[in-house]
Amino acid sequence: MSKHYDHRLTAARFAPEAERIRAEATRQLEAIRNPPPHRKGPDMPPVTDTTSKLLAFRIRKVRLELGLTLSQLGEAIGANGEWHPSQSQLSQIETSKRAVSVPELRAIAEALGRPVDWFVREGGLCDACGQELP
Repeated sequence: MSKHYDHRLTAARFAPEAERIRAEATRQLEAIRNPPPHRKGPDMPPVTDTTSKLLAFRIRKVRLELGLTLSQLGEAIGANGEWHPSQSQLSQIETSKRAVSVPELRAIAEALGRPVDWFVREGGLCDACGQELP
């Protein structure tokens, strides 16, 4: 004798689990369709402080004094180390739209022939506006 199952009861029993799986699949699909904004880590907020803007200004100032284009600076940096920045990356750094990491600053400083502390020194006159820095 074969057993006859009432499929409606079986479906009702698994409905909560099926709904949970459906909701999770929907959440994952939504995450793929609308990814969160890209960040390079929790310690990399948008650059807004005066020191970072001054750092960016000094990088640009030295590059222009040396008569280098962004492409030429990128090639010089790439020839010296592992980081091979694009023209776009360097432009974002020079305009304070992207923070520069310590290894990147070392590579930039070496390519520009300046010590790292020249770019990050405090005090003296602001290169951008000529006002006294704290």
